[in-house]
Amino acid sequence: MRRCSRRSSASWSAGAPGGRCVDSVAALVECGTHAVFAAATGPLSVHEQHPIPGLLGRLEPGMLLMADRGITGFGLWQAASATGADLLWRVRKNIVLPVLQSFDDGSHLSEIVAGDDRDRRAPARVRVVEYRLDDRDEDTVYRLITTVCDPDQAPAVELASLYHQRWEIEKTLDEIKTHQGGRQLVLRSQYPDGVEQEIYGFLLVHHALRDVMHHTACEAGLDPDRISFTRTLNAARRHVTDQAALSPSRLTRALTHTTHELLERPLPPRRRRPTPRVIKRKMSNWHLKHPHHPHHRLTPSRRCHPPNQPTDARNTPKSPVLDLSQPPVRDGLT
Repeated sequence: MRRCSRRSSASWSAGAPGGRCVDSVAALVECGTHAVFAAATGPLSVHEQHPIPGLLGRLEPGMLLMADRGITGFGLWQAASATGADLLWRVRKNIVLPVLQSFDDGSHLSEIVAGDDRDRRAPARVRVVEYRLDDRDEDTVYRLITTVCDPDQAPAVELASLYHQRWEIEKTLDEIKTHQGGRQLVLRSQYPDGVEQEIYGFLLVHHALRDVMHHTACEAGLDPDRISFTRTLNAARRHVTDQAALSPSRLTRALTHTTHELLERPLPPRRRRPTPRVIKRKMSNWHLKHPHHPHHRLTPSRRCHPPNQPTDARNTPKSPVLDLSQPPVRDGLT
């Protein structure tokens, strides 16, 4: 199953006659390869959900789309699920999710409705997974909803572990804006059309680099995470010096040399490094970084719902929460 993540908070600055204009980008990114396979741009003056419907046409059955709680909505959920792709989205804690049926893995069947549907006349059936990462962070409960309602097909522990891969899109944005574009990236164009053209140019170059890394990893039987993006970018800059006069034969030789160079020094296998969402600065809404916040492991212990839960949302008890540790690592769902 192809796993992809979505995020629309990436912004780009560009020079303008009257100052600076800023664009935002919504994108669909493959978690495994970091390849951006769909993107849409828009000004920061509109909500980040505005360009997302234009990306849904790239979804298809066999994909698993993950998204954070900042862009979830009933209409968007219905539109995305209509494409045939499976969904795994995080939702806010104030959403009412009545317990319709409990499963042995700690998840439960529920339903969501539109904000103006107070009588719940047109609900959408979902499966809810709630979990904590660590006993020291008792207040943070992660709530996920998914269209995969069969717990045998996707156990709750695996879905919770899989959602952690959504953060791969942040590494993709870092590759494009920090390494490929530079730390002080400001687009040269002074007009919106030129800014959009430059953004898509950056995305196309990144996609070409990730394509080289993917084929290199496949030929060597390695995980794409073992191939360094920085080394790929530097190798491409060294071998492709005269882009305008580059012949097909020279391009083939440059690609071969780049492939050999990347396989000479592959990266070590990536460690699992879940950490609490804390920072070191004092003036912040997040908890401060303390010595008891190491790179800890996840601890499973799950509790199931008692049978015969009521279905009335007003009388629905709070669902139990999964305490996870070291969930099994799998490439995807079957």
